[in-house]
Amino acid sequence: MSYSPTMERRSLAAAVFAAIMTLTASPAQASATADQSIGATPPYDSYSWLHSSQGLGQSITAGLSGPLTSITVFLKDGGSATAGITVTVKAAAAGLPTGAALATQTIPDSDVPLSVGAVSVSFTSPPTITAGLQYAILLTTTASSSGNQHYEWHYKTSTVYTGGTGLDDRGVGGAWRVLSGDYSLITYVTLASSSDASGSDSYVPDVIQGIGLPSGDCASVSMPHLDWAGVRAGGWTRSWAQWVNDGRGGYSCQRTLRYAADGWGLA
Repeated sequence: MSYSPTMERRSLAAAVFAAIMTLTASPAQASATADQSIGATPPYDSYSWLHSSQGLGQSITAGLSGPLTSITVFLKDGGSATAGITVTVKAAAAGLPTGAALATQTIPDSDVPLSVGAVSVSFTSPPTITAGLQYAILLTTTASSSGNQHYEWHYKTSTVYTGGTGLDDRGVGGAWRVLSGDYSLITYVTLASSSDASGSDSYVPDVIQGIGLPSGDCASVSMPHLDWAGVRAGGWTRSWAQWVNDGRGGYSCQRTLRYAADGWGLA
């Protein structure tokens, strides 16, 4: 049987700021957009057991602001599980969950396949998340670790995600702790679209992303977890921003993402 990856605290990427700039105030329909995607394409070459003595989680850095509509995780039933799984979203700091639950939802056992597969859970009351801030997605269960009653959360050992880290709750006193790997998942955020000048409801606001100015220049920025929804790397330019240096202002690297008929791209 397989257990959690070896514990190994690692440094996380520098805090990232990103904001959605609405270019028109007309409310219209909303659409769910994939935000963070971690090792979401098969095959998955490893997994950790999820049972009553071992909760699992993944911290992320949001790339979009808005309601966290749903998540997709890649799970497998141990063979005789019946308990179901509780999914909890919390704020996170340095990769670890903190504070009260922002949302909780249950994955019924009937939704978890006997062969590893994508399991989606939609939040009845979606938590509103903010681009650039960290959040933790936590999975717990009352399932036993014996008699194949456990669940498995699968992942790819080759995945490198700089916006967060895998977690389990086997620290001192049941505390959550940082792991050396990342669990496979996708998060979806609802973006409100607006009516464009023609009166159609197809317009989606631009997204402005920014990070503090690195030691090199903006051309050297590499933040793969912000290249969501197929957006290519690059496009960062130097700009001044008030949020840098704890609100005292300073130089940053920013870029604008724009939605078009063929999906998201650099403006």
